[in-house]
Amino acid sequence: MKQHITLEQLNELSKKGKEKYYEWSFKLTRKEIESSFSFTIEDLIKNGRIRLMNIGQMIEFLDEEEFHEFVGIEKSHIDWTVWMKDNTYQEIKIISKHGKTQKELCDALWKAVKEVLEVK
Repeated sequence: MKQHITLEQLNELSKKGKEKYYEWSFKLTRKEIESSFSFTIEDLIKNGRIRLMNIGQMIEFLDEEEFHEFVGIEKSHIDWTVWMKDNTYQEIKIISKHGKTQKELCDALWKAVKEVLEVK
């Protein structure tokens, strides 16, 4: 089972989304991280000095966010589905559903995290 997102997945985020990711994951901005290590974040990730978000951290991130009131995770015999309900209880939004990239729980959760990072 895949445990962490990949650098390619991290690079799917916009600049704004990446900054939010770094602030949540490392409690520092990109600039602060890079000046502390004298390397780019990408180099630190490639060299294994920084690990990317894992399944537990993604669940924790979604739990802490006030953007959605309810998060559900389901497993069918085919794939994983992550769905979120907004604070008004008016709509359930399916984040990941039936597809190659959601055969892994990590990928389904990343789609939900990515949406929150890009909207927030």
